[in-house]
Amino acid sequence: MSVDLSKMSVAELKSLADQAANMVGTRHQEELKAGYAQVEQIARGLNVTVEELVAVGQKTGKKASGAPRKAVAPRYRNTTDPSETWTGRGKQPRWLAAKVAAGAQVTDFLIKD
Repeated sequence: MSVDLSKMSVAELKSLADQAANMVGTRHQEELKAGYAQVEQIARGLNVTVEELVAVGQKTGKKASGAPRKAVAPRYRNTTDPSETWTGRGKQPRWLAAKVAAGAQVTDFLIKD
């Protein structure tokens, strides 16, 4: 089915867009129901409930992407303001970029243990 949209009025285009949005919503719900029916069938075949099946999937799934990362110790410190540090990862902080632009070397700000 091919519709020539270039010859349709604004009202006709809006009506068509509304119909398409409604159809997308309806089809999405139908696909969700069909998917749930498949999950129920799998659960019945395993003699478990859908909830048990989902619980196992949540336990064995990958870690959440929002898992906290370990803090990285700073490697560089501003000599004029020791509270400003940088780990050496990511974009250089403004204080370091300004000092490098003024002629300093990044290694001048290394924290020596």
